[in-house]
Amino acid sequence: MNTQDPITIRFIEVFNWLKQEQKVRSARQFALGLSTYPQSLNDILKGRREATLQMIQKLTEVYNINSHYLLTGQGCIERTDVNGISTCPKVSVTYLKAHEFCAYASAADKKNLDDHEWSKWELPQELLGQNVDVAIQCNTDRVSSGVHQGDLLFLRKMPQSAWKSSISSKRIYLVRLVDNMHIIRVEKNDADGFYLQPDDRDLPLFIPYEDIKEVWSAISKWSHNVNSDAMEHISANKIADLTRSIQSQNESIVALTERVLRMSEQREMQSQF
Repeated sequence: MNTQDPITIRFIEVFNWLKQEQKVRSARQFALGLSTYPQSLNDILKGRREATLQMIQKLTEVYNINSHYLLTGQGCIERTDVNGISTCPKVSVTYLKAHEFCAYASAADKKNLDDHEWSKWELPQELLGQNVDVAIQCNTDRVSSGVHQGDLLFLRKMPQSAWKSSISSKRIYLVRLVDNMHIIRVEKNDADGFYLQPDDRDLPLFIPYEDIKEVWSAISKWSHNVNSDAMEHISANKIADLTRSIQSQNESIVALTERVLRMSEQREMQSQF
């Protein structure tokens, strides 16, 4: 099982997301962007050390990553707003509860999705612009490593051509097999399929690609238990430091806005002479 703290796990998830979105090409490029040594990043990706506060702060600044997501796992990975105003149009997504998984799997296999009245949600503002296709509410006691009862997962469908190259270690996915669907966390990818991180469910540890109908990548997880078991491993100092980082970002935005307004006023006054 993964023993890294939740913030480091999300740090790795962000790196995999940046690669999937082609915002970085390699771990080396990512490390240089964070002003750290590639070997230090490699140790983090292999679970041998934790991400440092300096790396996390640099991640939010260089790659426009949402500090709140890194701290709590809530909201979207990338900041999509300017001064609190969303720059993206509103969209709706299909919403499935846990007991609808099998119904969706059956309908998809028979290609009669239109016969089912799936619930539609307006996408929360924090996730606008993230290309979310479906929202899943997990109503079972244990769904996957790091996912708990009541959690909401927002997912994007992956094209089959991207499975072998883009399915990343340690990330959460929804996979549809012939007659059911499972939320899983990938241990590692393979040429013929992928290995799952073991948990207390009776699932195979390897799923071949030939058995898979659909794969959905988790973009964001919203949890009602942010301060529960997962947060116990986060030190009070790290929470305080990240909170200050979030506040600093907000203060920087306010300061920049004020500076732009002052420059505009000065230009307007100069133009009158």
